[in-house]
Amino acid sequence: MITKKTSRARKWLEKYTSGPLSVGRILSSTRLAEEISQVDFAKSWEYR
Repeated sequence: MITKKTSRARKWLEKYTSGPLSVGRILSSTRLAEEISQVDFAKSWEYR
């Protein structure tokens, strides 16, 4: 059964991230925290 209940932690995080959590927001905040350019961050995700 799927519920739509949101945890208190998620509500708190969404309050401080100005919106719902998403993969894009997580990747963006990780890149900014590590002070990596978009180009270098993209290169680090390339298939090797």
